Amino acid sequence: MTRIYHLVTQWLAEVGAFILLPLIVYLVVFLALGIDRTKLIELPEWMFVSIILFGDSTLRSIAYYKDLMLNAKDAHGNPGYSLKMNRELSVGIIGIVVSCVFLALIMVANRNALSLSRSFYWLQILIFAFALARSFVNRMYIGRKTGEDINLTLKVDPNTSAISALSPTVPPRS
Repeated sequence: MTRIYHLVTQWLAEVGAFILLPLIVYLVVFLALGIDRTKLIELPEWMFVSIILFGDSTLRSIAYYKDLMLNAKDAHGNPGYSLKMNRELSVGIIGIVVSCVFLALIMVANRNALSLSRSFYWLQILIFAFALARSFVNRMYIGRKTGEDINLTLKVDPNTSAISALSPTVPPRS
């Protein structure tokens, strides 16, 4: 259970700090300026973040399957391909394309050149939620398969109380 906790913590730090934090700050500023809360689902930024989430998890999948393919050869000595790899990469690429199309439609609608229904904007939120869930599941799966959950250790600096993640194979920076 501790190993999964380490992966979850690492995912939260990566996604939370570098991907979701700018969106959260953006939403807080919008609310502080008095923007109507019902308009928050109409923001195109949901799709920007979805593109980043789909791209990040697709990049992780490519790196994972590249290493896996180099180590797995078929009977003829060719690199092995799997249905799971094709599915993972297809979902990521389709997610990026769908998010880009939604982003383009929302930006056109913001110029009053197109009218979009409320359902469209809720679908945008569902795409964002799917991208977030896919990022999490992908990170947990690859982390468990590559042994990152075993290698990851957390170190607390007693002087500064700073927490850092270190792998035993990588020496700490001086």
